[in-house]
Amino acid sequence: MLDYKANMALKNWKSRLRTNNYDAYETNKERKSKRPKGVKKEDWIEFVNRLSTPEEQAKHEKGKAARSKMDIPHMTGRLGASGKKEILEKGRPKGSVKSYEIFMACHTKEDGAYPEEMKERMERMNRAIQKDPMLMDKDLDNDTVAIEYGGDGNGHVRGYNGHLNKSNLKVSAPFRRVIERERVKQAMINEVQESLEVEAND
Repeated sequence: MLDYKANMALKNWKSRLRTNNYDAYETNKERKSKRPKGVKKEDWIEFVNRLSTPEEQAKHEKGKAARSKMDIPHMTGRLGASGKKEILEKGRPKGSVKSYEIFMACHTKEDGAYPEEMKERMERMNRAIQKDPMLMDKDLDNDTVAIEYGGDGNGHVRGYNGHLNKSNLKVSAPFRRVIERERVKQAMINEVQESLEVEAND
């Protein structure tokens, strides 16, 4: 896990360098003169030269073309769905994060806006959840994401990383329900304890 996080941090850093210090300028002469702080001169020149090769340029354009054709564009960056899921799980019982929450996190911009091509559907899902929160607890073929976008194909589940399939989630579902019940029970106990403490102080 540490190796993965270190690798992702390095990739994110390089991605920011490309966006802020390479793509922002038209010529390599400009780029090389705008070396970012903390980067050695020889490393920056090598970085600029490498990104300017025909192979790297072709790869970059291919990626841009693929992203432009996405019907459901994601906003995860290099974190991926699993990274977004990990962030949501911090401070919460394991298994309590719903697929709807992960889906929304993966397709919402940093400023809270939705991609234009998804805006109507995302807002419709939010309204559905506000009207009936239990939709989040439906099975994977009938939750709010499935209702709006249809069932997942190839056995995989939207909102989770590509290695997690429906079979895995269905097998783990009973355990996740137990965890959720325990979470609710503990929350009720905490509420009662707080009330008793308030009464005792009064």
